[in-house]
Amino acid sequence: MSNKSKRMKSILELAQHDEKAAMELLGESSRNLAANIKQLEDLKEYRDEYRQQMLQQGEGGFSGAKMQQFQRFLLKLDEVIVHQKEQIVVSEQVREQTQEAWLQTRTRTHALDTVTQRYLDSEAQEQQRKEQKENDEMAQQRSEMRRRDI
Repeated sequence: MSNKSKRMKSILELAQHDEKAAMELLGESSRNLAANIKQLEDLKEYRDEYRQQMLQQGEGGFSGAKMQQFQRFLLKLDEVIVHQKEQIVVSEQVREQTQEAWLQTRTRTHALDTVTQRYLDSEAQEQQRKEQKENDEMAQQRSEMRRRDI
């Protein structure tokens, strides 16, 4: 391995490390997005259950104060749900950014891998040519030595 291919191999290893780190960030942002979506679903389910429970209790009638308390709590839940939807939008943006960063590092790693492989292939071909030349020279020397011996 020549100095060029050794340097490229080192650069490639750094790029692979960067790609792995970017992939881990992408995974983390994807998990965060999924957790935020799950939390939104749980909040909606809780609101629906609470609303249904209060409607069932209200069939028998309840006081105006209890009705206001019920409405305030539902409004609070709706605010939390809106906030959670905003969190999901932010999480989606972060995930898109981390995905783009990962794709860029993956593309760079692939390009560096291709260049490194070309260097290695070129070096292997050069080594083969060198060995073939040495073999040809040795064969020529043996041939000349046989002619002299005859």
